[in-house]
Amino acid sequence: SPTATTSYTVRVTKNGISSTSSIVIEVLDSEITATATSVFENATVTLSSSVTGATYLWSTGATSSSISITPTETTSYTIQVTKNGVTCSSSIEVVVLTSTISATATTICEGDTASLSATEDDATYLWSNGATTQGVVVSPTTTTSYTVRVTKNGMRSTSSIVIEVLDSE
Repeated sequence: SPTATTSYTVRVTKNGISSTSSIVIEVLDSEITATATSVFENATVTLSSSVTGATYLWSTGATSSSISITPTETTSYTIQVTKNGVTCSSSIEVVVLTSTISATATTICEGDTASLSATEDDATYLWSNGATTQGVVVSPTTTTSYTVRVTKNGMRSTSSIVIEVLDSE
C-alpha cells in the first residue's frame, strides 16, 4: 500500500514473447491546510484542500476546494475528497480563543482595590493603564473603564470592564 502516488510496471515473458504493462496508483491527499488553527472570535480563517480533478464536500455543506469560516466557538471541520470513485476524508479543529476580563469585584468603595485578569493564558497583554502582565490590581478613585489588548498566535483581541467606585460619603 503506497503512501504516495506510485507507478507499478510488470513484465511478463512466455514462450519468448514479452509484454510490459504499467499502472499508476494515485494516493489521495485530503489533508486540510488552514490560514490559522487558533483565532479570536470574529476572525476569518480559510480552509483548503487541493486534489486536482476531485470533488469536495465540507461539513458545512460547501462543495468548493476552499472555504472561509468565521467560527464563534471551537469547531472541527471535515472534508470529503472524491476522485475516480474513491472518497477520503480529513478533519481539522479551529480553536476560538476567548479573551475576557475576570474581576474580584466590579463595584468597590473608594480606597478599595479590585484584581483584574485577562482570561487567555500564554499571551502578551497591554492594559489601558500601561501594565503588561496578565493581571493587574487597580484602585480607582472614580468609576473607571479598564481595557486589555491580548495578543496570541499573531491574533489580537480587546476586552473592557468598568469598575464602579461608590462614594463613601
